[in-house]
Amino acid sequence: MLCRKIIKLFAEIFKHKKEEPKMEPIDLTSLLQEYYNQDIHIAVAQDYSRVIATGITYEEAVENSIKQGYENPIIYRAPDDRLKGWI
Repeated sequence: MLCRKIIKLFAEIFKHKKEEPKMEPIDLTSLLQEYYNQDIHIAVAQDYSRVIATGITYEEAVENSIKQGYENPIIYRAPDDRLKGWI
């Protein structure tokens, strides 16, 4: 009896569960192509619209983006020869 109540409860909970939205890939080719093979870190805006700052180290890229007024940039490493055929 208790098992049936638990099963019904779980069925009711999962019936209303929403599907997770699917993430689309983001093409960063146009943003990162200028920095190809430069051995630097790149700070990108949260909406991926532009490069905010660069730095030789991760910390330097974050510091430079904070100076530009962006608190939470997305940091990427500049692409190198390993990605030559992809960009």
